[in-house]
Amino acid sequence: MMNASAATQSPAIPRGWWNRALECWYGRAGMPRLVNGVPMRVLPQFRWYFAETYDQPVAQLLRSACQPGATCLSVGANLGVYPLQFAAWTAPAGRVFAFEPNPVTAAFLKRHVEMNGLVDRVEVLETAISDRCGKATLFAAGTDGMSRLGAPNPLLKDAVKEIVVETETLDEFCRRHGLRPDVLMLDVEGFEERALAGARSLLLQEPLPTVVVEMHPNAWPNAGGDASSMGRLLKDFDLNARPISGQRDPFTEYGHVLLERRRS
Repeated sequence: MMNASAATQSPAIPRGWWNRALECWYGRAGMPRLVNGVPMRVLPQFRWYFAETYDQPVAQLLRSACQPGATCLSVGANLGVYPLQFAAWTAPAGRVFAFEPNPVTAAFLKRHVEMNGLVDRVEVLETAISDRCGKATLFAAGTDGMSRLGAPNPLLKDAVKEIVVETETLDEFCRRHGLRPDVLMLDVEGFEERALAGARSLLLQEPLPTVVVEMHPNAWPNAGGDASSMGRLLKDFDLNARPISGQRDPFTEYGHVLLERRRS
Protein backbone atom coordinates (compact mmCIF):
# COMPACT_ATOMS: atom_id res chain seq x y z
CA MET A 1 0.00 0.00 0.00
CA MET A 2 1.28 3.47 -0.88
CA ASN A 3 1.69 5.72 2.15
CA ALA A 4 0.34 9.25 2.22
CA SER A 5 3.70 10.95 1.92
CA ALA A 6 4.68 8.88 -1.12
CA ALA A 7 1.34 9.59 -2.76
CA THR A 8 1.91 13.34 -2.55
CA GLN A 9 5.46 13.29 -3.91
CA SER A 10 6.09 14.22 -7.54
CA PRO A 11 8.07 11.75 -9.62
CA ALA A 12 11.75 12.58 -9.96
CA ILE A 13 12.50 14.54 -13.10
CA PRO A 14 15.84 13.72 -14.73
CA ARG A 15 18.10 16.76 -14.70
CA GLY A 16 18.88 16.40 -18.43
CA TRP A 17 15.20 16.42 -19.31
CA TRP A 18 14.59 19.49 -17.16
CA ASN A 19 17.50 21.34 -18.74
CA ARG A 20 16.17 20.53 -22.22
CA ALA A 21 12.73 21.78 -21.21
CA LEU A 22 14.21 25.05 -19.95
CA GLU A 23 16.22 25.45 -23.15
CA CYS A 24 13.04 25.04 -25.20
CA TRP A 25 11.21 27.53 -22.99
CA TYR A 26 13.87 30.24 -23.04
CA GLY A 27 15.19 29.54 -26.52
CA ARG A 28 18.20 31.42 -27.85
CA ALA A 29 17.45 34.43 -25.63
CA GLY A 30 18.71 32.66 -22.51
CA MET A 31 17.42 32.45 -18.96
CA PRO A 32 17.31 35.70 -16.96
CA ARG A 33 19.55 35.87 -13.90
CA LEU A 34 20.55 38.63 -11.49
CA VAL A 35 24.15 38.47 -10.26
CA ASN A 36 25.23 41.04 -7.68
CA GLY A 37 22.51 43.32 -9.01
CA VAL A 38 23.55 42.89 -12.65
CA PRO A 39 20.83 41.47 -14.95
CA MET A 40 22.08 38.95 -17.48
CA ARG A 41 20.88 36.05 -19.58
CA VAL A 42 22.52 32.63 -19.46
CA LEU A 43 22.11 29.10 -20.75
CA PRO A 44 19.65 27.30 -18.44
CA GLN A 45 22.00 24.40 -17.67
CA PHE A 46 24.42 26.87 -16.06
CA ARG A 47 21.86 28.84 -14.02
CA TRP A 48 23.30 27.45 -10.76
CA TYR A 49 26.69 29.01 -11.52
CA PHE A 50 25.29 32.54 -11.88
CA ALA A 51 24.30 32.95 -8.24
CA GLU A 52 22.47 36.06 -7.03
CA THR A 53 25.31 36.78 -4.60
CA TYR A 54 28.52 35.64 -6.26
CA ASP A 55 31.75 36.47 -4.39
CA GLN A 56 30.07 39.61 -3.09
CA PRO A 57 33.07 41.21 -1.29
CA VAL A 58 35.17 40.68 -4.41
CA ALA A 59 32.43 41.95 -6.71
CA GLN A 60 31.91 45.07 -4.60
CA LEU A 61 35.61 45.93 -4.77
CA LEU A 62 35.76 45.37 -8.52
CA ARG A 63 32.56 47.33 -9.06
CA SER A 64 34.06 50.35 -7.29
CA ALA A 65 37.07 50.20 -9.63
CA CYS A 66 35.07 49.94 -12.85
CA GLN A 67 34.27 53.27 -14.43
CA PRO A 68 32.38 53.82 -17.69
CA GLY A 69 34.78 53.23 -20.56
CA ALA A 70 37.30 51.21 -18.51
CA THR A 71 39.30 48.30 -19.93
CA CYS A 72 39.06 45.04 -17.97
CA LEU A 73 40.94 41.78 -18.27
CA SER A 74 39.27 38.61 -16.96
CA VAL A 75 41.84 35.81 -16.90
CA GLY A 76 40.28 32.42 -16.28
CA ALA A 77 36.90 33.75 -17.38
CA ASN A 78 35.13 30.37 -17.26
CA LEU A 79 31.43 30.78 -18.18
CA GLY A 80 31.50 34.57 -17.91
CA VAL A 81 30.25 35.63 -14.50
CA TYR A 82 32.91 38.35 -14.23
CA PRO A 83 33.14 39.39 -17.91
CA LEU A 84 29.38 40.00 -18.00
CA GLN A 85 29.53 42.06 -14.81
CA PHE A 86 32.53 44.02 -16.12
CA ALA A 87 30.61 44.82 -19.29
CA ALA A 88 27.67 46.14 -17.28
CA TRP A 89 29.82 48.18 -14.91
CA THR A 90 31.88 49.81 -17.69
CA ALA A 91 28.99 50.51 -20.08
CA PRO A 92 28.45 51.98 -22.53
CA ALA A 93 31.97 52.05 -23.97
CA GLY A 94 34.07 49.77 -21.74
CA ARG A 95 36.11 46.92 -23.18
CA VAL A 96 36.44 43.43 -21.70
CA PHE A 97 38.96 40.77 -22.70
CA ALA A 98 37.98 37.34 -21.40
CA PHE A 99 40.69 34.65 -21.44
CA GLU A 100 39.40 31.06 -21.34
CA PRO A 101 41.70 28.35 -22.75
CA ASN A 102 39.28 25.43 -22.29
CA PRO A 103 37.60 25.17 -25.72
CA VAL A 104 34.43 23.58 -24.31
CA THR A 105 33.98 26.35 -21.75
CA ALA A 106 34.98 29.07 -24.22
CA ALA A 107 32.20 27.99 -26.57
CA PHE A 108 29.59 28.45 -23.83
CA LEU A 109 31.21 31.72 -22.77
CA LYS A 110 30.82 33.02 -26.32
CA ARG A 111 27.15 32.02 -26.25
CA HIS A 112 26.66 34.06 -23.07
CA VAL A 113 28.39 37.05 -24.62
CA GLU A 114 26.17 36.80 -27.69
CA MET A 115 22.86 36.38 -25.86
CA ASN A 116 23.65 39.47 -23.76
CA GLY A 117 24.36 41.55 -26.86
CA LEU A 118 27.98 42.20 -25.89
CA VAL A 119 29.93 40.92 -28.90
CA ASP A 120 31.11 44.44 -29.70
CA ARG A 121 32.58 44.99 -26.22
CA VAL A 122 33.56 41.56 -24.84
CA GLU A 123 36.24 39.60 -26.69
CA VAL A 124 36.74 35.93 -25.80
CA LEU A 125 40.29 34.65 -26.23
CA GLU A 126 41.01 30.91 -26.11
CA THR A 127 44.45 31.53 -24.64
CA ALA A 128 46.09 30.59 -21.34
CA ILE A 129 48.02 33.32 -19.54
CA SER A 130 51.47 32.33 -18.29
CA ASP A 131 55.03 33.65 -17.98
CA ARG A 132 55.92 32.86 -21.58
CA CYS A 133 54.40 32.64 -25.03
CA GLY A 134 54.10 29.18 -26.53
CA LYS A 135 52.07 26.08 -25.76
CA ALA A 136 51.11 24.18 -22.61
CA THR A 137 48.90 21.28 -21.54
CA LEU A 138 45.57 22.09 -19.93
CA PHE A 139 44.02 19.34 -17.81
CA ALA A 140 40.30 19.91 -18.29
CA ALA A 141 37.09 18.18 -17.26
CA GLY A 142 34.16 19.51 -19.26
CA THR A 143 33.36 23.06 -18.18
CA ASP A 144 34.62 22.61 -14.62
CA GLY A 145 36.30 25.79 -13.42
CA MET A 146 38.95 23.76 -11.57
CA SER A 147 40.67 22.74 -14.79
CA ARG A 148 44.30 23.79 -14.68
CA LEU A 149 47.70 23.83 -16.33
CA GLY A 150 50.58 21.75 -15.05
CA ALA A 151 48.81 18.76 -13.52
CA PRO A 152 45.25 17.46 -13.09
CA ASN A 153 43.29 18.92 -10.18
CA PRO A 154 42.73 16.04 -7.71
CA LEU A 155 39.31 17.50 -6.85
CA LEU A 156 37.99 16.90 -10.35
CA LYS A 157 35.68 13.91 -10.41
CA ASP A 158 34.98 13.75 -14.14
CA ALA A 159 37.36 12.29 -16.68
CA VAL A 160 40.20 14.73 -17.26
CA LYS A 161 41.34 15.41 -20.82
CA GLU A 162 44.73 16.77 -21.81
CA ILE A 163 44.38 19.70 -24.20
CA VAL A 164 47.30 21.55 -25.78
CA VAL A 165 46.60 25.29 -25.60
CA GLU A 166 48.31 28.48 -26.66
CA THR A 167 49.96 30.54 -23.91
CA GLU A 168 50.71 34.25 -23.82
CA THR A 169 51.93 36.78 -21.29
CA LEU A 170 49.78 39.68 -20.21
CA ASP A 171 52.61 42.08 -21.05
CA GLU A 172 52.85 40.77 -24.61
CA PHE A 173 49.08 40.85 -25.05
CA CYS A 174 48.81 44.43 -23.79
CA ARG A 175 51.79 45.52 -25.90
CA ARG A 176 50.36 43.95 -29.05
CA HIS A 177 46.94 45.53 -28.56
CA GLY A 178 48.17 48.86 -27.21
CA LEU A 179 46.26 48.37 -23.96
CA ARG A 180 46.66 49.93 -20.55
CA PRO A 181 44.07 47.97 -18.52
CA ASP A 182 42.25 49.50 -15.59
CA VAL A 183 41.15 46.25 -13.95
CA LEU A 184 42.58 42.73 -13.88
CA MET A 185 40.78 39.72 -12.40
CA LEU A 186 43.02 36.64 -12.28
CA ASP A 187 41.70 33.13 -11.55
CA VAL A 188 44.08 30.50 -12.93
CA GLU A 189 43.83 27.62 -10.44
CA GLY A 190 47.39 27.65 -9.11
CA PHE A 191 49.23 29.37 -11.97
CA GLU A 192 49.00 32.77 -10.29
CA GLU A 193 52.76 33.18 -9.95
CA ARG A 194 53.42 32.29 -13.59
CA ALA A 195 50.69 34.65 -14.81
CA LEU A 196 51.92 37.52 -12.64
CA ALA A 197 55.55 36.93 -13.67
CA GLY A 198 54.48 37.58 -17.26
CA ALA A 199 52.86 40.88 -16.27
CA ARG A 200 55.92 42.77 -15.03
CA SER A 201 55.34 45.92 -17.07
CA LEU A 202 51.64 45.96 -16.21
CA LEU A 203 52.33 45.57 -12.47
CA LEU A 204 55.12 48.14 -12.35
CA GLN A 205 53.16 50.86 -14.12
CA GLU A 206 51.74 53.86 -12.30
CA PRO A 207 49.03 54.13 -11.40
CA LEU A 208 48.70 50.44 -10.61
CA PRO A 209 45.56 48.89 -12.12
CA THR A 210 43.08 47.31 -9.74
CA VAL A 211 44.38 43.74 -9.58
CA VAL A 212 42.41 40.99 -7.84
CA VAL A 213 43.91 37.51 -7.69
CA GLU A 214 42.25 34.28 -6.59
CA MET A 215 45.06 32.57 -4.67
CA HIS A 216 45.37 28.75 -4.65
CA PRO A 217 48.44 28.07 -2.45
CA ASN A 218 47.83 24.32 -2.36
CA ALA A 219 48.21 24.20 -6.16
CA TRP A 220 51.34 26.36 -6.48
CA PRO A 221 53.75 23.37 -6.46
CA ASN A 222 52.11 22.16 -9.71
CA ALA A 223 53.54 25.27 -11.36
CA GLY A 224 56.93 24.98 -9.67
CA GLY A 225 56.25 27.58 -7.00
CA ASP A 226 55.40 27.95 -3.33
CA ALA A 227 54.64 30.62 -0.74
CA SER A 228 58.25 31.79 -0.65
CA SER A 229 58.58 32.26 -4.39
CA MET A 230 55.23 34.06 -4.56
CA GLY A 231 56.35 36.36 -1.76
CA ARG A 232 59.60 37.13 -3.55
CA LEU A 233 57.78 37.87 -6.81
CA LEU A 234 55.39 40.34 -5.18
CA LYS A 235 58.26 42.00 -3.32
CA ASP A 236 60.15 42.35 -6.60
CA PHE A 237 57.11 44.14 -8.02
CA ASP A 238 56.82 46.26 -4.85
CA LEU A 239 53.40 44.76 -4.09
CA ASN A 240 51.50 43.53 -1.06
CA ALA A 241 48.64 41.02 -1.15
CA ARG A 242 45.70 42.24 0.96
CA PRO A 243 43.12 39.51 1.73
CA ILE A 244 39.58 40.44 0.74
CA SER A 245 37.67 37.19 1.26
CA GLY A 246 38.29 36.44 4.91
CA GLN A 247 41.53 34.46 4.84
CA ARG A 248 44.18 35.28 7.44
CA ASP A 249 47.28 34.40 5.44
CA PRO A 250 46.99 34.72 1.65
CA PHE A 251 50.16 32.67 1.15
CA THR A 252 48.81 29.57 2.88
CA GLU A 253 45.01 29.87 2.61
CA TYR A 254 42.75 29.93 -0.43
CA GLY A 255 41.03 33.23 -1.12
CA HIS A 256 41.01 36.47 -3.10
CA VAL A 257 43.54 39.26 -2.62
CA LEU A 258 43.94 42.81 -3.83
CA LEU A 259 47.46 43.63 -4.96
CA GLU A 260 48.54 47.00 -3.58
CA ARG A 261 51.73 49.02 -3.84
CA ARG A 262 53.96 48.51 -0.79
CA ARG A 263 54.33 51.45 1.55
CA SER A 264 57.89 52.64 2.08
